[in-house]
Amino acid sequence: MNEYFDKICCLNQDTRPDRWEQVQAEFKRFDIKAERFASIPADQPNKSFCLSQYAMLKKFLQTDGQTLLALEDDVVFRNISFFDNAMKELPNNWHILYLGANITDGVFGIKENPPQKISGTDRFVRVSRAWTTHAIAYRRIIVEKIVRAYPVHTFEMYDNWLSENMLFRCNAYLVNPMVAYQRPGKSDLWGGIQTDYTGAFEWGNKFMQS
Repeated sequence: MNEYFDKICCLNQDTRPDRWEQVQAEFKRFDIKAERFASIPADQPNKSFCLSQYAMLKKFLQTDGQTLLALEDDVVFRNISFFDNAMKELPNNWHILYLGANITDGVFGIKENPPQKISGTDRFVRVSRAWTTHAIAYRRIIVEKIVRAYPVHTFEMYDNWLSENMLFRCNAYLVNPMVAYQRPGKSDLWGGIQTDYTGAFEWGNKFMQS
């Protein structure tokens, strides 16, 4: 992945060194050179999440990079050997690229806004609705627009805002099959409950390949 993205950053909380250790082992497996981005502290987990996503994008704009891969510390890679060949077919006009996403049914989910096949490739679909932020690549031009538009201090959940306000306005793609899942475990964002989105990713893959 290092050759496809100018910058790779991974979000991690200071209070979760266990997750940083886990994800470093994941990066080592695939020789991914990612920088740690420390989460912005806040009085509520959702505020920390929103502030941190925004701050990571703003920091990227201080560099000369044209592409950013933003990861979270629960990312787990699958189908990774497929990625190199897939990237050869990524449309040149891409703005946002999800390496994995929740596209399952729900509010504005698959039934209302299904991913669209792209002429000339079966390795990517175009998405107008997608959730989760554990593995998203951005082009600089869309990062600039997001930073200008995102109402960070309202603390609207970033992935939901991105889905509802930006995806239909740009060229957003999802790799097929997904190459980035989330590790099941305790979620600080959701009050320490155990979360497991594996089924959502697997269901999304089946939908894209059907």
